[in-house]
Amino acid sequence: MKKRIIVIALVLMVIVGSPAMAKERNLDVKIATDKRNVHFSTTQALLISDRYYISLREVTERLGLSVGWDGDERKLTIQQLNGMKLMARFDDSVWYINDLPYYCLDKSFIIIENRTYAPIRVLLEPICQVQFIRAEQTDTIHAKENEIYNRVKILAADSEIIINYKLHSLTTKLIQQNEEVFVPLRDFIELIDGRLEYHETSEYGSPEIKILPANMNRVIALYPEKNQVILLNNDTKEEEFMKLTQQLLQKNGSYFMGVTDLILILQAEKDSYLDSDVNTYFNFEF
Repeated sequence: MKKRIIVIALVLMVIVGSPAMAKERNLDVKIATDKRNVHFSTTQALLISDRYYISLREVTERLGLSVGWDGDERKLTIQQLNGMKLMARFDDSVWYINDLPYYCLDKSFIIIENRTYAPIRVLLEPICQVQFIRAEQTDTIHAKENEIYNRVKILAADSEIIINYKLHSLTTKLIQQNEEVFVPLRDFIELIDGRLEYHETSEYGSPEIKILPANMNRVIALYPEKNQVILLNNDTKEEEFMKLTQQLLQKNGSYFMGVTDLILILQAEKDSYLDSDVNTYFNFEF
């Protein structure tokens, strides 16, 4: 069959998944990027397993996105505003971002009464920081472009990390221990354009590891022998003290931090998908 660009309505012959567990919700959507500002409401958003699915056609047309359909491979592609490519197959549960298998869901699409629904986080997160506000009558989604927002997926089995939809292979292998994944701290911080400083002594009777974000005026100070963290805001001079949930590991002269604690000190948002039996997806400003 010849490859061609078609409108979403023509794809609706394919049925994917059962909508039996879908719950309709009123949803107010606000999207702000440097290329588009969009605000619309819908009474037909679907809430399934605590995940919103929304009319694919409504989002792509409002944002002016290019949609392609490959009939031979039953494959849908969406070209995002920032040039990223989203792709999913109708008989698969994975969304690919820039050809990387990224979001693993129960259903890539849901089709009800000639309308195709897709997970709104998958559609918006490659270009925006997405926030959800729950309310009794109408839920709200705020999606705003944020240049210092990082999206991370850790591929523990392969010692690889996807950061902002780019794949990085680590020379220092990840460590899996007690159902936790430990990441080489210096390698990770440098991949997100931060700096790490090590001091053998400190006033707290422990070596000190300072993490300096690339785009935020704050310091993350780690004291591995005390299992303690201090978050310092250089603008307000406020300090926040935290306890790590697990001891940092040392191997071949490198410190490794568990992903649970990495999420804690970065004050990250954690997401859950079918392949995230450990904390493999998280997003944060840095």
